[in-house]
Amino acid sequence: MRILHTTFSYPPIKCGIPEVLRQLSERLAKRGHEVHVATGAVKGTPRTEVRSGVTVHRFDVQGNLVDGISGEINDYIDFVRSRQWDVIASHCAQIWSTDLLFEIQMDTPLVFVAHGLMYKNYVFRDYYARLAEWLRKKKTIVSLSSVGIDDGAFRRDYSLPEAVIIPNGVDIGEWDTPVLGVRRAWGREDEPWLLNVSAHTPLKSHKLLFELMKELRANNSLMHLTQIGYSFPARKMSLGKIGVRGGCYYQCKVRAQFEKSISMMLNISRAETISAVKEADLMVLTSSWEASPLVLLESMAAGTPFVTFDTGCVREHVGGRVVSSLSEMAQTVIELMADADLRRDLGQQGKKRIAERHDWEVVVDAYEHLYKRLTSEAKRQEALRV
Repeated sequence: MRILHTTFSYPPIKCGIPEVLRQLSERLAKRGHEVHVATGAVKGTPRTEVRSGVTVHRFDVQGNLVDGISGEINDYIDFVRSRQWDVIASHCAQIWSTDLLFEIQMDTPLVFVAHGLMYKNYVFRDYYARLAEWLRKKKTIVSLSSVGIDDGAFRRDYSLPEAVIIPNGVDIGEWDTPVLGVRRAWGREDEPWLLNVSAHTPLKSHKLLFELMKELRANNSLMHLTQIGYSFPARKMSLGKIGVRGGCYYQCKVRAQFEKSISMMLNISRAETISAVKEADLMVLTSSWEASPLVLLESMAAGTPFVTFDTGCVREHVGGRVVSSLSEMAQTVIELMADADLRRDLGQQGKKRIAERHDWEVVVDAYEHLYKRLTSEAKRQEALRV
C-alpha cells in the first residue's frame, strides 16, 4: 500500500504524538508498505528526507481553522493531491495538517485518528460542527480508547459512526535494556526520587509539580522531583525563529532556581530518559488534559508505578494510582514511597498489561488490517462504478 500520514510534527521533534507516528510509520515501512509523512518544517532539517524507510515531507505551515492558518498552504494541499494514495491517515484535530484536508475532494479512503479532542472548549464549537460534517463523508474514525476521551461525546452528539478502537503502543524491547546509572550520575541516589516526563506546554500543568513538592514538604516528606521535558519554538510573532522558546519553559526554569527539590532536565537523550524512568521510584503526571499519555504506558513498561490525575483514558490502566486533587496526589505519593513491596507489585501489574495490550507490533497489526480493509472496499466500489 501507498500510505500517507499527516501530522503537525514528527521526529526529530520529541513528544508523544510524533513518537506514535514514528513507530506506526516505520513499522509499516518495514512490512513493505510505501509510507509518507506530511508534517511541519523543522529548522535545520531537510524539507524532504527518508528516515528509517519513511519519506518525510515538511511544510512551513502554522495554525488551525479557528486561529487562522498561514505559511505554505498551497504547497501542502498540492502535495496531498499529487499522489494516488491507497489510504490517508490524518492525526489530531484543531491543527493545520488535518484542517486543510477539509476542502480537498478525494476518493482515497481517509482515516481520522483523534488523539483526544478538546470538545468541551466553547472556542471550538463551530469548528467541531465543521469537523463532524467532514467526517460524515465516508471517513473512518480511530479512537485510542473507549474510556474517558472527549471524542466519544463528540461522536454521540453529532450522530457519527462508532470509532475503531486502537490504543497507543510501546516498544517493549526498548524497555528491556540495562539501566545506565543516571540516578547516581544526577545525584539522586540517596533520596526518594520522583520523575515527570512531559513537554513544556500549559496543558501539562508543570506549575502543579512545584505545588506538589510544597505539599510534600508540609507533610515532612523530603523527596526530589526531576522534570524531563523539551521546549518548542515560540509561535507568537514568530519569535521561535530567533531562538525564543515557547510554552512554560522560562517560568519553570526560573521557579526551579528557587525550588531545590526540583531539577529541570532539557533535551535529554532517549536512552537516558528510558533509564531514568526505570530507575525512578515513581512517575507523577499533573496534566490537566491528556488523551492517552504515552509516558504512562512507558512507565508501565518500565515497571515504575505512577500517580496521575484522572485525565483521558488513564483510569483503564493498571500499575499506579489515579487521584482527583493535588492533596490526594501528595498523600498517595507518601503512601507509595513508604511501601517498596506495593510499588514493586504495581510495577509488575503495569508490565503485564503492556505485554497483553500495548505491544507496538500488535497495535500496528490493527492499523494495517484497517488500512487493507478500507483499500479493498475502495477498490470494490471503484470496480462497481466502472
